[in-house]
Amino acid sequence: MLTIYKITEIFCIADVFRKNFAIEMANQPKLPAADGKRHRNRLTKCQAAILPQS
Repeated sequence: MLTIYKITEIFCIADVFRKNFAIEMANQPKLPAADGKRHRNRLTKCQAAILPQS
């Protein structure tokens, strides 16, 4: 049975996790901004050799 104490403890754990997660994410390197160009995915020679030719 959930008591008020257990529910409060769950929210406290979630709050601590959120704070730590925000700090860790702030320390992660950011991806470079997209330049707007789209690139097609092309098969390498190894991948093309594996695919069956129909």
